[in-house]
Amino acid sequence: MITCRIVSMFAIFFLIIPGISAHQRAPYPGPVPDSRTEDSCPDLDVLHYDLDLSIIPENQILDGIVSMNVRTEGETLDEIILDLVRLSVSSVLEGANSVTYRKEGDLLIISPDVPLSPGQTRTFTIAFGGQPTNEGSFGGFFFSGGVAFSMGVGLYTDPPSMGRYWFPCHDHPSDKATEQVILRVPQNWYGVSGGALISDVQQDSLRITTWATDYPITTYLMMVAAGPYSQISDDLGPVPIRHYVRMQDVSNANQSFARVPQMIDLFIDLFGDYPFERFGYVAAPIGAMEHQTCVTYPWQSIDGTLTDEWLAAHELGHMWWGDCITYADWTQIWVSEGFATYCQALWEEEINGPAGYRQEMVRQMQEYLGGVAGEGYFPLNAPEALWGVCTYEKGSCILHMLRQEIGDSLFFAGLAEYRARHEYGNATTDSVELAFEAASGHELTWFFDQWIREPGHPRLSFRYAVVPCADGSAIIDAEINQIQTIGPVFRFTFEIAADLGDTTYRHSFIDSTAFCVTSFSVPGTPEEVTFDQYHKVLFSFEGAEEMERLELISVVIDDDGDNDGGLDPGEDAEIIATIHNPLSELQGLTMTLISMDDDVEVIQETASIATLPASGQSDNASEPFRIHISGTENKPVHLVVSVELQNGGIVDLPLDLYVGTARRLIVDADLPENDYETYFTSAIDTLPDGQDFELWSTGLLGPLSEMRLAKYADQGMVVWFTGDADSTALSPADCSSIMTFLDADGKIFLTGQNAVDTIDSFQEGAELLSDYLCIDVTDTDFQTNRTIEGEDDDIIGNELRGLIQGDGAANNQTSLTHITPLQGAIPVMHFFGREEHCGTRAEEHGRVVVYSFGFEAINQTQPQFLSREQMIRRVANWLEGGTPAEGVPDVPILSMNIPTPYHPNSAIRMDLHEEALVTVKVFDLAGREVVDPVSRLLPAGTSIIRLPDELSPGVHVVIAEAHNEKVRKPLVCMP
Repeated sequence: MITCRIVSMFAIFFLIIPGISAHQRAPYPGPVPDSRTEDSCPDLDVLHYDLDLSIIPENQILDGIVSMNVRTEGETLDEIILDLVRLSVSSVLEGANSVTYRKEGDLLIISPDVPLSPGQTRTFTIAFGGQPTNEGSFGGFFFSGGVAFSMGVGLYTDPPSMGRYWFPCHDHPSDKATEQVILRVPQNWYGVSGGALISDVQQDSLRITTWATDYPITTYLMMVAAGPYSQISDDLGPVPIRHYVRMQDVSNANQSFARVPQMIDLFIDLFGDYPFERFGYVAAPIGAMEHQTCVTYPWQSIDGTLTDEWLAAHELGHMWWGDCITYADWTQIWVSEGFATYCQALWEEEINGPAGYRQEMVRQMQEYLGGVAGEGYFPLNAPEALWGVCTYEKGSCILHMLRQEIGDSLFFAGLAEYRARHEYGNATTDSVELAFEAASGHELTWFFDQWIREPGHPRLSFRYAVVPCADGSAIIDAEINQIQTIGPVFRFTFEIAADLGDTTYRHSFIDSTAFCVTSFSVPGTPEEVTFDQYHKVLFSFEGAEEMERLELISVVIDDDGDNDGGLDPGEDAEIIATIHNPLSELQGLTMTLISMDDDVEVIQETASIATLPASGQSDNASEPFRIHISGTENKPVHLVVSVELQNGGIVDLPLDLYVGTARRLIVDADLPENDYETYFTSAIDTLPDGQDFELWSTGLLGPLSEMRLAKYADQGMVVWFTGDADSTALSPADCSSIMTFLDADGKIFLTGQNAVDTIDSFQEGAELLSDYLCIDVTDTDFQTNRTIEGEDDDIIGNELRGLIQGDGAANNQTSLTHITPLQGAIPVMHFFGREEHCGTRAEEHGRVVVYSFGFEAINQTQPQFLSREQMIRRVANWLEGGTPAEGVPDVPILSMNIPTPYHPNSAIRMDLHEEALVTVKVFDLAGREVVDPVSRLLPAGTSIIRLPDELSPGVHVVIAEAHNEKVRKPLVCMP
């Protein structure tokens, strides 16, 4: 989905360490991948461990005897190599006979007189003891918190197997055996181990418990714990439940574990029968660790709440995935941790429904995406970090995506097949793949290759367009771009949703290329388009941009009259329109020119385009439109270039032109994608006859011809503004046209961030600067306070103060231009607190005002500064020969209360200096009145006018009138 709510809970993890909360992971020091497949004695197969262990807390000593029933699965073994850390060995026997042994580092090497041959089963008894150790924070054996306990894996030891830390063993995940454990502990303690309780007796000062299991168990899942535990039992369900907690935690445990029976029932329904004798949790200062049948659980999570119930679900899930089926070596850890993390989502689905499931998967996806860069990118079957977001959250997300790919029934059938093939044994990534292929009938190598055997994840950016059709339906064209630099090009089934209010339409498709294009139709205009709304795919969202399906980027007017490149009454003209296609390729387009004005007759109205490539453009130069201007009135006219797509979509591209010569001219010399002219149009609207202006966008219509400009020499002012880029600065031809215009007594307001910055580099520009503008460009990178103030007693600058800051994207005036008036120029304004100027006026040839900054960047929000409307009135009064009238109230100021995009609480604020009859009307772009919110007498001061809720989506114009003056503002209503 385009936007995902990020929840605050950190990633689910089965390891909780002192000083690290239950929702955090321990750091991993770095990869040691070769050790993860190492086996001290790869041909050795231990069939059974018979362990008699005395736990002596006062000396923190273990004293034990282990009998091991072994065989070889390969060649004859002259030596049996076992794992044992720190503890010492006092004897090794086979029957009553002593056996030679030696200790080399963390290995115990037994050299029987008779080698162990294939087919033989032999038993060796080892006496051992000493003070056990641990890795310092998690794995190993601990005397801590008034209890003694083992933890089966280490965070900082590689390989992580920790059985070797408390008894001699073949400490590799692939070697599973049955076990019996006798625990001898102080009589006020209770000894707990895995499997079923065989006996519990008091003997002298000891309490002796015997535990056994006939189900295979690997050494890292074997455990012991001893302490003053209280037992909580539940035999009502299909699985006996035994929890062992401190006496003070019994009440809390009953609440924190209240729903464990429901969890067991759920997982039995989903995964099949519970695989062992019993289940339960034993409390310890650290945890959690999924020891078989008896999870070591942190007592800080036994707090009387369900806050850490996710952890209980995770560890219970391990009984099926990790304990019953164990990874073959540590490189395959995701088949345990990814599966158990996914069990958290299945539990959320059980208690909170599909929404809870999706929320949990969103949390896991965000956890992975937020942590993977710091952890590192690697294939899951060759992990560089075992205890991180890749093996846990990404592993879980892989199962989630596999479920979406093949469907619920086949997914759970695949789990059943996987269990049937490997229960009580070991498995790898290949095992999972083959089981799901067998159960589903789908070839899934592509899925497992990209998600597990390759690193990374998709990084997706989206572009889309909503195209209306004549029948009221709409077509959604979308592009999906995979921009990841780590990992392959991914294949996945993806869904785009279109919300039509009462109905949501969903479009699914397979994306298997770096750049994918898709299109679908919906029976109406969507209110919202979302990507992967139900979070079915793990990907990094890199942005979604709604595009216009087509863009009108240039218009050439070949007029048959004076050939000035514009339209005049009585003329015929040919129009060549160039349209740009920002999205995927289109074919079979039909262009139609439609007039929205009775005085514009379309003589040749259609043209065709065979192919319009992606990111390409085309025009109707071979079939130009032809029009006739039948009226005599000077006025704006509205045309539409309507483009019909081959799939039935219709894209209307408005084309606003002006017939004849208007009262004023605005030359928009900015880049085509910017609409800075809106800052000027709203200000000019406040002038007398302010709506009678021609807008010449050089980005759309090309350079303004000298002939067209000359027509305005005896009209009102010309506003000519440039944009931020050097490419929008005045050209030599522009400078020549402006000089000719001024020689004919024209009036021009020249402004823009780079209005005069570079024109002294060519002859025409240097002449315009010195002889007509009468200024010198002193500094084009002037660093100063951006407050400007007018010159005292100047007709324009008197009491003027403004802030060059802008709103939103216009807040870009960090590099200002300092200009120096020459002879013939009068300073208008300077930078606050300095003598450097940024505004002048001159009347050597006509009249000219220069603002050497972007007029659009005048701040409108602070009352101590003059508004753009007030500034433009001062400029126009002088340029057009007027002077400020005494006693005339200011034009009412129309301000919008965050109206774009429109929402029902938007309002118009009218500020009046005296009581006045006010009318407010809303028009569409064709000039048709849409609504009439108010027409009544309003008092002096501020009045709030609410916009009606029924406004249809689209671009509108709001016009307010008072004191015979008009104010116009654009309004965008979003669907």
